[in-house]
Amino acid sequence: MLIWRATGNLLLFFSYCFVCDAKSETLPGKEREMVVQRDATPLGSRTQVVLSYADVIERVRDSVVTVYVSRASKGEDREDSEENPFDLVPRRRSIDDDSEEKYQGSGSGVILTQDGLIVTNAHVVKDADKIYIRLRGREEDMEAVMMGIDPATDIAVLKMEAESLKPSTLGDSSVVRPGDVVLAIGSPFGLEQTITLGIISATGRGTLGLIDGGMEDFLQTDAAINPGNSGGPLLDGLGRVIGINTARYWGDNIGFAVPANLVLKVAGDLYRHGWVVRGFLGVHTLEVTPKLVGELKLPKKARGVIINSVEADEAAAKAGFHSGDLVIEVNGRRVENGARFRLSLASQQPGDEATFQVLRDGKEISLQAKLGDPPELRAARAIAAKAEPSDHEWAPGLFVAEVDRDWRMKLKLSPQIKGLVVTKDFKIQDRGVHLSAGDQILLINGKPVKNQAEAKAQLASLKTQILLLKIRGAEDERFVAVPRVP
Repeated sequence: MLIWRATGNLLLFFSYCFVCDAKSETLPGKEREMVVQRDATPLGSRTQVVLSYADVIERVRDSVVTVYVSRASKGEDREDSEENPFDLVPRRRSIDDDSEEKYQGSGSGVILTQDGLIVTNAHVVKDADKIYIRLRGREEDMEAVMMGIDPATDIAVLKMEAESLKPSTLGDSSVVRPGDVVLAIGSPFGLEQTITLGIISATGRGTLGLIDGGMEDFLQTDAAINPGNSGGPLLDGLGRVIGINTARYWGDNIGFAVPANLVLKVAGDLYRHGWVVRGFLGVHTLEVTPKLVGELKLPKKARGVIINSVEADEAAAKAGFHSGDLVIEVNGRRVENGARFRLSLASQQPGDEATFQVLRDGKEISLQAKLGDPPELRAARAIAAKAEPSDHEWAPGLFVAEVDRDWRMKLKLSPQIKGLVVTKDFKIQDRGVHLSAGDQILLINGKPVKNQAEAKAQLASLKTQILLLKIRGAEDERFVAVPRVP
């Protein structure tokens, strides 16, 4: 869990939710699709008195998991450190190993799909050497790989090899109102399947500084959230996930959750691309200051962001934005500052239509813009389009070869090792990906490969930008997720 000492405390927990009229929803994307359970049906009578949520909890508990992580470098005692509040997750000790640490941290997670996609907090799995998932009622832990991580929203997507899991049902967080009853399920202090109850205290909480440099649009709740809840869900009274708990103020019943709609956008992007694709407007902005209010002759109590410049041929230029415009609303939501403006764009996909209320020359006008692809996505697609599947470099820095006499001698491989092997050490620190020279590659996205010809055909046919590889190392077999473009 995350704890913010001076101004607050960050934490999250996980859960699942199922309701009878839930429907499958396919998140859009050209590369591949992620099908999740959604139910946007409004709550019934808000004056209804409920004496027990036991039936609701029983339906959703199997979608709540515990996430354990191990890290190669333990460093200082993370549990007692006040300098890094985002790393405060309880440790689990293994009795079988003479009380030596088996895991260096834990949190919670929410099952998104039957085949093992799980959402949790970025701070729970950041810098993890290995990640393990424990399902409800199970004693064994199953290894998972990180499909992608987005520190800006504190969201990460994991993948474990499984079938017929019980996915959560996600509600529509945009219709949540202060006063709605909410429930939290997680593993605080290692106490799995702990349930707490509260209400929504406020919505749209931002600029709190809980995520350094991040994008904040929190649901606020008084439901108790404690260390080990990180990465879990906030549920409405019907058991639908309306948020992923991310933070709480230290010592107070004030917790914060990332809204489910934003979680789905981030998770869908991480699943398809390995990174988050955010809508691009093509403007440079300035914060409103007393000096600029005077120079631009704006209202004394003006709030919003000032357009400083407009990039040629981008979405803003096509929509008619001018330098000096004051943006006061995006899609019906007030823009208080630059952080809120950036969040309003970042929560949308390229191609989405956005409506802006703008103050220009003392008059309020409305502009419509179709958001474009961010420059980094265009660059990545250009690289991918030009790159032919290489006989040796499958992804930037990942070199693979078919074992022959020369490679066997160079890498000092045993006679039992055949097929395809990694030829150079490979690491992606923020994803916990570590491959060593000599590691065998057994599967590419679920399909076996025994030689370079099979690998080349498989790489050419892939529609995703993520390589999910099954690796056989010196000590074990495991899965790793590697992006094909930087």
